[in-house]
Amino acid sequence: MQQQRLAGIDPAAGVSSSTGYLSPTELPDLLLSDHESSSVDDFLAFIGALPGPEDASSAQDATREGSKGDVSLGTFEDAAGPRQAPAICRPKAKPRRQQPERLRLKDQRKYQRKLARVQDLQLQVAELQQVLATSEQSKGARASVSVDTEAKELTERQRAEQMLLEVSQRKNELMAENAQLRKHFHQATAHSDQLREMLHAEHKLYLANASYFIMIKPLTPPDCQKELRRSMEAITAFYGVANTLTRTRAICGWDEKRMTEGARFHNFRVKTLHLKLARTAFKQTWQMFISPLWTEKMFSPVMGMRIRLVQHVDDDNFLFCYDYSASQILPQKSDTPVATIMALVTKFSTSSGHYIVTRGLQRGCVEVQDRLQSPAAASNRGAWLETLTW
Repeated sequence: MQQQRLAGIDPAAGVSSSTGYLSPTELPDLLLSDHESSSVDDFLAFIGALPGPEDASSAQDATREGSKGDVSLGTFEDAAGPRQAPAICRPKAKPRRQQPERLRLKDQRKYQRKLARVQDLQLQVAELQQVLATSEQSKGARASVSVDTEAKELTERQRAEQMLLEVSQRKNELMAENAQLRKHFHQATAHSDQLREMLHAEHKLYLANASYFIMIKPLTPPDCQKELRRSMEAITAFYGVANTLTRTRAICGWDEKRMTEGARFHNFRVKTLHLKLARTAFKQTWQMFISPLWTEKMFSPVMGMRIRLVQHVDDDNFLFCYDYSASQILPQKSDTPVATIMALVTKFSTSSGHYIVTRGLQRGCVEVQDRLQSPAAASNRGAWLETLTW
């Protein structure tokens, strides 16, 4: 057997005692058969051509230590059983001359990388320095802008304070002027009230001592009764027609809506008639109708009503002169239409109530001459109409 033959070889002849492999240089000295020797040679050549696991480790050891190492083959087992393969001693690897060059290139590449990194860091430092300088410049600009803004705000604040001071001074002046004007207004109101009272007293004095008119043909109580009967006939006819017509919603020029809003006549009427007896209310209303001042207030100011007493016939009959002036409602101030009416105001009582009748007299019923006018009144002046004014 081949194993027996290999075992019979002298170790001094080139067999390794530890591994049992043969050196390739001593294989020709073995006494083998032709068939066995050829098969072993082919097998060993095939095995020598393949790199074993020890080749990689030996190559790494040779690279690190720079020394050559022996490469040996392991044991092989065939069908006949385990046997020892002949040891093959390979020549020692030569020291690699390229190793220092590789290390040098590696160090050079490492240096180039570090140099590029240093250059990148220098560029970053330059950029950071530029950003820092820009931020310092912007900070200085902001500081200057803030200083300018503060100065501008201070100037505006001072200007606003100055304007506020001027406004307060002007307000104080206006308040003082307003107080002075209010004082003057109250004084003028008091003076006007005094003047009105003086004129009213003067009017009463004229009524007590003399008349504005010269009675050429004065009225008598029978004449007043005659006019009263005619008035009642007119009132009856008027109410018969008024029941079939719509209301005009106006009394003495006052609209009912204005009356409800607080007209003087409405307030006076409410104060006079509210919760009062019929006789008392009638007495107060009669005092209002025989007073020219209060009778004028019953009409709207736009009518320009002026009432003057003409004749005091008795306690139940008074003759008044009504002047209607339309100067306040017409644009032509030169031609002012004036309507003059002689009206007889009469009171009487019946079983159903108390009545006050104002009757416009016909022309020729009474003849008077106005003292305020130097010439006598023309016959065609004035509208002596048969008109029911109340």
